[in-house]
Amino acid sequence: MPYKDGNAARAAVRASYWKHHQKNLAQKRRSRHDKMDFVREIVGRTCVDCGEARLAAIQYHHPDGRGRATNRTLYLLSWRAIQEEVMKLIAVCGTCHLIRHAAGQATQTVAERSGGS
Repeated sequence: MPYKDGNAARAAVRASYWKHHQKNLAQKRRSRHDKMDFVREIVGRTCVDCGEARLAAIQYHHPDGRGRATNRTLYLLSWRAIQEEVMKLIAVCGTCHLIRHAAGQATQTVAERSGGS
């Protein structure tokens, strides 16, 4: 039933927001971690150039230079978009990533290594 008083409606929305706030944050956190695990599983957990295996050092590189997402925004995409995007990526450490951008180098993507399109 709609509220006749605008202040009462705003108060109800605010109360509902805070009632579910912690649950929603936990769900977002879980979803982001699931997406991170998925990307790491498909693209890899080690640098394709030097073999660096520390996850904190691993970044994702678009060899063609026309990527849609950056390392930071990749996990904000929908599952479908991540599945499409992840096939264009390779895992490199931060140092090798900088070297690649400086040299303009390209390497095989996940799709090319697995024989996909």
